[in-house]
Parts: sequence; structure tokens; C-alpha cells
Amino acid sequence: VSYGEGSVLFAGDLPMACEPKAIAPCSVLKVAHHGSDTSTSHRFLAQTRPTLAVISVGERNRYGHPSGELLARLEKLGCKVLRTDRHGAITVDIDQSGNVLVNTYYPE
Repeated sequence: VSYGEGSVLFAGDLPMACEPKAIAPCSVLKVAHHGSDTSTSHRFLAQTRPTLAVISVGERNRYGHPSGELLARLEKLGCKVLRTDRHGAITVDIDQSGNVLVNTYYPE
């Protein structure tokens, strides 16, 4: 979704094997598959270059999401990470200039 100078990429359950070979940069990435280690590769992150990653994940979920490997990839990128298990509901607004405005249920 694009608006003005900003964009949000909703990756759904896209596995690494199906990640596009070329994709435009985005301001915000809604991380695929609850932050599993089978999604959101180094290459994908290098192509999208988000400044903010949002991970929808349940607290103490039985799958161990988000994976430590994914979190390390996002940290290496210098991407701010917000997670629903730690921040509650997360809303993201982008203005025409591409400024990202974030609100969380549990403030940092």
C-alpha cells in the first residue's frame, strides 16, 4: 500500500522460497508468518529496506515466534521492531511526506 512518499508491505505468510526477486523499498514491513524463521530473508530485507517492522505474534506462543534469527536480521538492518506480544495493538499511519506515525497500546 502506497500513499505519497510512504509505503507499507503486507507480507502475509510469504515463505522465503516465494519471496519476489525484485521488490521496491517500503517504509513499513508487516513481517511474514508471525516472524517465523522461514520468512523474511536477508535478501528480501535488503531489497525492501523497511525502517519499521511490525510483527503480529501471540504472547508465549507455542511456536516460539518471532524467531531469534529473524530478529537478528532486522537488528542488523537497523530496523525498529514492534511486536503485538510486547506492544499490544499497533497502528501505523503514513502522511503524504512519508512520515511514519505509530501508536501502540502498551507504550514503550
